[in-house]
Amino acid sequence: MLIRNLKTAFANISLHSKLLIYFALICIVPILLIGWVSYTISFNVTREMAIRSSESMVDRANSEIDKLLLDTFTLSEMIAVDPSIQQILRKPIDIDIAKRYSTDLMMDTRLQFIQDFRKDVFGFYVISSNGGKYKSSYRSLKNSDLRDTDWYRRIAHASGPVWFGPHFGSFAAETTGQSLISVGLSVKDRATGEVTGVVLVDIEEKMIMDIIKSKLVKAGYMMILDERNDMLLYPASLVGESKAVGVNQITETIAEHKAEFNENNLGEKTFGGNRDLPLMVYKESSLTGWKIVGIIPFEELTKESKQIGYIIVVMLLIISVIAFLSAWTVAGSVAKPLKKMMNLMKKVEAGDLSVSMNVKHNDEIGKLGNSFNVMIGEIKNLMDKVLYEQNELRKAELKALQAQINPHFLYNTLDSIIWMARADRREDVVRMVSSLTKLFRISISRGKDIITVRDEMEHISSYMTIQHIRYKNKFTYEIQIPESLFKYNTLKLILQPLVENAIYHGIKQKRDMGHISIFGREDEDCIVLQVVDTGAGMTKEQLEALENTLNNIQGEKVDSYGVKNVHERIKIFFGAQYGLRFYSEYGVGTSVEVKIPKMLGGEEVVKSIAG
Repeated sequence: MLIRNLKTAFANISLHSKLLIYFALICIVPILLIGWVSYTISFNVTREMAIRSSESMVDRANSEIDKLLLDTFTLSEMIAVDPSIQQILRKPIDIDIAKRYSTDLMMDTRLQFIQDFRKDVFGFYVISSNGGKYKSSYRSLKNSDLRDTDWYRRIAHASGPVWFGPHFGSFAAETTGQSLISVGLSVKDRATGEVTGVVLVDIEEKMIMDIIKSKLVKAGYMMILDERNDMLLYPASLVGESKAVGVNQITETIAEHKAEFNENNLGEKTFGGNRDLPLMVYKESSLTGWKIVGIIPFEELTKESKQIGYIIVVMLLIISVIAFLSAWTVAGSVAKPLKKMMNLMKKVEAGDLSVSMNVKHNDEIGKLGNSFNVMIGEIKNLMDKVLYEQNELRKAELKALQAQINPHFLYNTLDSIIWMARADRREDVVRMVSSLTKLFRISISRGKDIITVRDEMEHISSYMTIQHIRYKNKFTYEIQIPESLFKYNTLKLILQPLVENAIYHGIKQKRDMGHISIFGREDEDCIVLQVVDTGAGMTKEQLEALENTLNNIQGEKVDSYGVKNVHERIKIFFGAQYGLRFYSEYGVGTSVEVKIPKMLGGEEVVKSIAG
């Protein structure tokens, strides 16, 4: 009964009231749901992204630190098994001052040579059981008997490497208070197995701090724990009275969760990321047993989610006001055609100008629909006109550019003819003049843009003859275009700029004799002409810049006017699927392919292909 009464009451209320209720249910409730779901999803996505990024950075930091320490350990092993070093350590120290000085100099030089493999290591030291002390750096060794130190005995009695956490100053040398990390390795005589000394390597703490000081995402940071999970290294930004509480809290948190850190899992492990525990990602080093820990406070994880929540609340208020105002002012008879027109406008925004408003009435909405149809028609006509005019303008510009003769090339050719005539090189003069005549005859072509592949081959052959005479000792060439292609048509003057580019930017950049090959082949419904040179080639960056230039893509570009002219002419006349394609390897050479359609007939056929 209650539901029936509610239905009756709803049916009898005004249209405006119905729209208010509808808008409240349709707009506000979904937005509330979307807001809650968006907030939840954003938090989970943010947390997952933070975890993935933190794991990646922790893994990278661990790999870099392990590489540094492994290189250091490998060099210390190299010192420990070095035959010349072993031979010196097994002998008593010479009483003769001169011989002792010679031994010290030889050992120091050997250690300096080994340090050159890793110049960023602070210092290498060898302490002999017979009292000898040797170093790789300019720093002075300590005058005390280093064999009586705890660190010497610890290294000498260890079966493997011994790692020492950060400490101020070197154990073996006089330093100025640098914070160092050290690794020690006992030297065992390979003949007797006796310990004859120790190798000590110092690494500046700064080198490791430079690796971990980069913040993680969400303003996180990294630190290093030793094998007992005690804090070993942490960013300098956490030091100070204002940050001391934060360090203490982290230390307490790590102490409370030592179970997670003691699982000896050499892969990444992640835990926390809630209100009670910050997100913590760590990885254990297989070399030292130290753990690289990435920490992101929970507040940083939720910062973006809170911002999204605030935005959703503001949007909800704005949309609610708009919804109620729209429901109050819009009638049902107006809403439907307006909605239809809105959908048509979306299609127009997407580029569809074939839409039309079906007008059934002559009221204000009908008149608006008629105006909409007229507007779309005018826009379509204007766009077609602009497109046609731009296309014709580009053709005219390229045609004007094509008609230009390169004065520099003509000057150099005529100059070469004069010098050959003075040198009584009659045959070369005849060949060059004949080739120049053919070159200009085909270039003019009675104003036609389309010539046969035979004429294009004759044109490029004449051009190559001229250039080969001018640069006789610089390159050789060959032209291999099958006669089966001669009957097809092509744009004129598409190979000359490519060969010119190969000579001036490829062959001339190398000292050795170069070679240029011109090939042609049929490929289904198209023809592929190829210019290959053994010149200097291009780097990946240069090749990418050239492709940006040809395809008008943002980024670094190169000055390649002639090649770009050919590329654009082909695309204008034949379509976007045709043009140039470059392949190059630096120091090896460059290959460029010209792809054009396979066609017979004159310029009318080309116009039909180009549309």
